[in-house]
Amino acid sequence: MKRRLADLDRGVEGQGEHGQCGRGGEAAPAPSQAAPPNSASFLHLLYDNATDHGIVTTDPEGRITGWNPGARILLGWEPGEIVGQDLRLIFTPEDRRADVLEQDISMALAAGRAQTERWHVRKDGHRFWTKDQLMPLGPGGAQGFLLVVHDRTAEHEAAQAVAVANRRATDILECISDAFLALDRTYRILFQNRAGERLNRRPREEISGKTVWEVWPALLGGPQEIAYQRAMTERVPVTLEDHYQDDVHDLWLEVQVEPTPEGIGIFYRDITPRKRAEEERQRLLERLRIAIRTAGTVVFNQDRDLRYTWILNPALGYQAEAVLGTADADLFERAEDAAALTAIKRRVLESGQGERHEIRVRQDGAEHHYDLIVEPDRDAGGAVIGVIGAATDITAHVATRQALRLKEEHLRFALAAAQAGTWEWDVVTGALTWSDEVYRHWGLDPAHDTPTHDTWLARIHPEDRPRVVQVVCDTFAARREAYAMEARSVQTDTGVRWIFGLGRAVYDADGQPLRLLGISLDITGRKRMEEALRAAKEEAERANRAKSRFLAAASHDLRQPLQSLFLFAHVLGRHVHGSAGQEALTALGRGLDALKSLLDSLLDVSRLDAGIVTPKIEPFAVQQLLLQAATTFGAVARAKGLDFHIGPCSAVVRSDPVLLGRMLSNLVENAVRYTDTGRVSVTCRRADGLLRIDVRDTGVGIPREHTNRIWEEFHQVGNLERDRAQGLGLGLAIVQRLSNLLGHAVAVRSTPKKGSVFSVTVPLAQEELHHPVRPTVRITGNGRLAVAVDDDGLVLESLRAILQDWGFDVLAAGSADEACDALGHTARKPAVIVADYRLRDGRTGIEAVQRIRDLCGVRIPGIILTGEMTAESHRQADLHGLGLVHKPVTPNDLGGAFERVHMAEGQRDQERE
Repeated sequence: MKRRLADLDRGVEGQGEHGQCGRGGEAAPAPSQAAPPNSASFLHLLYDNATDHGIVTTDPEGRITGWNPGARILLGWEPGEIVGQDLRLIFTPEDRRADVLEQDISMALAAGRAQTERWHVRKDGHRFWTKDQLMPLGPGGAQGFLLVVHDRTAEHEAAQAVAVANRRATDILECISDAFLALDRTYRILFQNRAGERLNRRPREEISGKTVWEVWPALLGGPQEIAYQRAMTERVPVTLEDHYQDDVHDLWLEVQVEPTPEGIGIFYRDITPRKRAEEERQRLLERLRIAIRTAGTVVFNQDRDLRYTWILNPALGYQAEAVLGTADADLFERAEDAAALTAIKRRVLESGQGERHEIRVRQDGAEHHYDLIVEPDRDAGGAVIGVIGAATDITAHVATRQALRLKEEHLRFALAAAQAGTWEWDVVTGALTWSDEVYRHWGLDPAHDTPTHDTWLARIHPEDRPRVVQVVCDTFAARREAYAMEARSVQTDTGVRWIFGLGRAVYDADGQPLRLLGISLDITGRKRMEEALRAAKEEAERANRAKSRFLAAASHDLRQPLQSLFLFAHVLGRHVHGSAGQEALTALGRGLDALKSLLDSLLDVSRLDAGIVTPKIEPFAVQQLLLQAATTFGAVARAKGLDFHIGPCSAVVRSDPVLLGRMLSNLVENAVRYTDTGRVSVTCRRADGLLRIDVRDTGVGIPREHTNRIWEEFHQVGNLERDRAQGLGLGLAIVQRLSNLLGHAVAVRSTPKKGSVFSVTVPLAQEELHHPVRPTVRITGNGRLAVAVDDDGLVLESLRAILQDWGFDVLAAGSADEACDALGHTARKPAVIVADYRLRDGRTGIEAVQRIRDLCGVRIPGIILTGEMTAESHRQADLHGLGLVHKPVTPNDLGGAFERVHMAEGQRDQERE
């Protein structure tokens, strides 16, 4: 229906300016049974007879199709002028711009009828106030619309006059300071002034038209509801005070309800400040009563006859009613207590001067203490008419005071027993107070020496004096509460003594120091004990270093002859024939193996103590170590009749396989050695990224008192006679050292005569394993030249023998000079050099190898034999690319060294190529 209204606007703009569009309409519900007014007879009837209101019909597009006489009278157009025009022509420009007609049509289509009140425009441009009814003709407005227009201008002007009167009344109500509320006879809110808005915190637009009970439901059932109903029904004024509370309000109100023609008018005056002041006064009085009761204070009046006329919070179990009219003699069980009180009050009556005393009374078998204050009670003329008193129960205070006095005595006793001194320094005046013990601590005499700051400083050791002064200054500068320090006291008779001081600072409100309090203790005995402990620790460390040096030296000296024995025994094997000779040679080998085991254990301990063992951490399968243990100890265990079991394990761990293997070997060997019957087993268990390897046996077990000592060198449970068949007592010591080196925790659980479980915890690996193929090198001299350098003739001869046995031509020399001289007379270049690390005159085998290399101009593979455990020998050997083997060296050990240095040289050759 909507069209462009520019032409209509131009045609009616400025033709009349009387008012504006009024209240919008509401859709009136269509009767459920009524037929739409679309019959021709009905319209004809309306056209002919309706002259007090206009009737207009339109087509569905809003063009006027019918115009009755009433419409001509009201609006001024003749039917011939208006029919065919847009219905919006009679609407004001404002309504046309607001699409009011479209809104009315929408309401009429939705509800069957739309009723509205608004301004319409006459032909002459004047506006008049109407009441309209718009109805669709036919279903959905298919035949158009019917508009009925009623002139309500007179009623509107009357309503405007009433509104002006109401505004004037409203202005008056707005000017008063009291809040005002007008209600109709259904208790609906007609008006609220601005003071009411400020009081209620609810704008009038929000509450207008609602019942007072809807807005303030908390009024229901209260005194205000009763007052409203009485004024409404009895038509009488009602006044009350009410405490009103809801989610927003907490007010005391003075409410005045007046009947009005419409209902009632209510004036509210906020008396909350006055009520709050009254409540606060009551609260203060109640607090005072509570404070008096809490403090245990009795407040009373007595007349000139000293009979009680008023009492608050009576004590000793009395009630106020029982005390009034009595005298002290009637209340106290002991006459002397009553007499003493009466005497005090009598003096106040006679002198007119107040008195204060601490009194003690006994009642019901208990003793009570009071702080009593008595003042004269005077009339308006100043005459004394009695006494006013207050007695505060201080029984607990007296008990606390007595307990404090007892604690002070105990403290004095404790300080005396501890020979502790106390002191106080007034920083402002410089005055010092010392106890007798402080004088003794600093070597002073209380009878002759004055406690001053300079006197104290003079007794402090000169080396400690600057530090002590700095501690006190730093405490004040940083506003610290306390400090502690130790200093030496220089005394003429007893020499130097150590004094411990503990001080606490007190500051004023501005942070300036006021006092320093503290205690001092003579700690000379403790200092001497600490010095003795320090000396003992140093001595123990020196003894431990001496032990390590002894083990290193002993193992070195023993290795030299043992080294030659191993090599000679190997060479001798080819020349011994017959069973008797072979048996003797085998027995010799077992003895050498036992001796080597002893020296290897000593060597391991020494190397670990010396810190020259560096773990090479890598991932590897644990099963290979378990198989080695099974191969090494399985036959021995079965020979003893033991059930020996190694559990399968697929775990891959991160560790040094050689060092972890040594740990497991020592634990398994220990289990087999100390188990005579039953079982030895090795199992693995995973947990939290770790692998725990358990070595379990059913052996003799370990008593609890030996559990910690089994990790010490040479400590063996039940082997006082040092039976070599039971080991040397170094296996677990090596396990402990390797545990610390690798970071693998070891633990033991043991029950005597039932067995033990030793556990090693190793981290699991995440990376995959790689197994490089190592080439096998067969040691055959094939007539090549080998140089042996050793300053021990016996070892040198054994080296010559083993190298010759392997097919080498051997040049044996006792020093580097001899070797270089001999090589100078031959054109041959050595294939390998074997040299002892420590040679005569402070020379080393590494120097000998380097000199021979320089002489020949070739990097000749070299092997260093050493009996030392220093990290320097390893570092030098690695620096020059040499193999290093610790004596005593078996033929297999030496062969393995040959293999490693040849592989290393081959890898370097490939890198150079």
